Amino acid sequence: MMYNDGLPTDKYGFLLACPKCGNKEFSGQARQCAVCGEERQNFCMPEDKKRPRHVNASNARFCETCGAETLLYHYRRLLPWQDAQDRLRSGSGPAFSEPSVELPF
Repeated sequence: MMYNDGLPTDKYGFLLACPKCGNKEFSGQARQCAVCGEERQNFCMPEDKKRPRHVNASNARFCETCGAETLLYHYRRLLPWQDAQDRLRSGSGPAFSEPSVELPF
């Protein structure tokens, strides 16, 4: 099955919207969100902070290199694969969720 449920990215793999706060305004090739400071790529998040982080596709829930949870899955922007599979099969809407943080503007 094709899990085409990743979030939109630019041609360099940077997310078009912040996975944490939903901000969509970025300058040039900004690597972090100017509003909340979150990464704009789907990095893995290893529990051991000394381990290297890897960039993953925007539909990855776990890192293909080390198996750690990814940023988008951590912030629940990607549903668990079983739920995504059900939604994709039924055509009942996107298999990702909107950020839950309310912005003050």
